[in-house]
Amino acid sequence: MDEWIESAGTELADAHNREERSVELVQQCLTQGILLDQLPKKWQLNRDLLPAATARKLKARTAAGIANPVHAYGASVIATYDARQMRDFATRDVTERKSVIVTNPIDDRRELTPSQEQALRDELPYGDAGKREAPSTLPAKALRQFEIKQLHGDSGPQPTHILALLATFFIALSFGAPAAIGVFALFLGLTVAAEGRYLVSTSLMSADWAALEMATVQAPRPLEGTREYQLAQLAVALSKAITSTHAWKSSFLDMHRVQLDPEAEATQIIEHATRISALRTQAGARPAGDSDAAYRAQQQYDSNSRILDTVEQSLVNRVAALYRYAAELHTLDNEYAVLQTLKRNIQLTPELEELVRQTGVDAMATANVESLTSEIEDLNAAIQAQVSVLSGDLNALKLYGTDATL
Repeated sequence: MDEWIESAGTELADAHNREERSVELVQQCLTQGILLDQLPKKWQLNRDLLPAATARKLKARTAAGIANPVHAYGASVIATYDARQMRDFATRDVTERKSVIVTNPIDDRRELTPSQEQALRDELPYGDAGKREAPSTLPAKALRQFEIKQLHGDSGPQPTHILALLATFFIALSFGAPAAIGVFALFLGLTVAAEGRYLVSTSLMSADWAALEMATVQAPRPLEGTREYQLAQLAVALSKAITSTHAWKSSFLDMHRVQLDPEAEATQIIEHATRISALRTQAGARPAGDSDAAYRAQQQYDSNSRILDTVEQSLVNRVAALYRYAAELHTLDNEYAVLQTLKRNIQLTPELEELVRQTGVDAMATANVESLTSEIEDLNAAIQAQVSVLSGDLNALKLYGTDATL
C-alpha cells in the first residue's frame, strides 16, 4: 500500500493537472483490479425487528437528547459475568431455581450491573447525540440497588424471596399487625416500582440489549466484483493510508482533522456505492428484442444507465479527491519524519557545543547549529507549502461530500 501511494504521489507531482490525473489513476485502479482488502463488515439496527417497548424507548432517548447505539453486535459477549458474579449466581440458582446457568445477563434478562452498562457504552458505537445515558437520581439508584441485591435483577421475585417475605411478615406480626403490614407494603411497593421502572426509564436494560442484539443486521454494501465494490475498497484503503501517517496526527494538520474524518468519508462512499450497485442490480440486463415494447424498454434502460454512469463518475471524482489527499499526505509524512529527526538532533546541540568547546573549536559548533536551524526552517517552509496543497484537496473533498446527486 505504501509503495502504491508513493508512486501515486510521484505521478501527481509530475502531472500538469493533478485533478484529471488523479481521476485517471483511480480509473486505472478499477480497470487493473489492484489487490485490496475485502470491505469490513458493518452492522446496523433494523428497527422493524425491535419490540414496540424498545422502539419507543429509543425514540424517547432521542427526544431527550440521549444517544442510541448504532448497533448491538456482540453485546451479550461484552456484558458477560465476571468470576465472582458467576459463583454467586451459581450458588443462588442451585438453591432457588435449579435452572441452567447462562453466561451473561442479556440472555438471562437479569439487571445489568453499572460496570456492565459502562462496558456496553464504551465498546459499542453510538450516534452523534451527546450523552450516552441520562443522569441517575438518588431514588433511582436506591431502587436499582434493591433490584440487583434483593430481586437479583430477575424479571420477578423468586420462591425464596416470597418465603423470606412471609417469614419477615410473621416475625413482624409478633410485634403487631401495623409493623407486619408496613414491612409487607414496603417490600411489595419496592418490587412493583422495580418492575415498573422499565416502562418509564430511558435507560437500556438487559431486555432492551437482548432486543437490540437480535435486531442487529449486517449493513448493505456493494455487490462484490462490481466497480462500485472496488471504489468502496479503494476508499477504505485510502482512509487507512491517511490515518496511519504520523503527519496526520501532527499539529500541522490540527484544522484538517477537524474538517475531515477519513473513516466517515469512506463510510459515506460505501453507502453511495451501495445505492448505485443496488440500482444497477435492480435494472438487470438490457432488454433484448426488436418489438416496439422492447425498443421502449431499451431506451429506458439506456437512459437509466446514463444517469447511473453520471452518478458513478461523481463518486469516482470524490474517491480521486481522497486519492490526491492521501498521496500528498504521504509526501508530507516523509518530510515530517525528516523534520522530527532534525529536531531530535538539534536537541543534542547544547551537549555537542560543550563537547566542541572542550576541544576549542567554537566555530564548528556555531556552524553546526546554524546548519541544523536552517534545515529546519527550510523543512517547515516546505511542509507549510504542502499543507496548502492538502488544503486545496480538502476543499475538493468537502465539495464532493456535499454533492447530493443520488
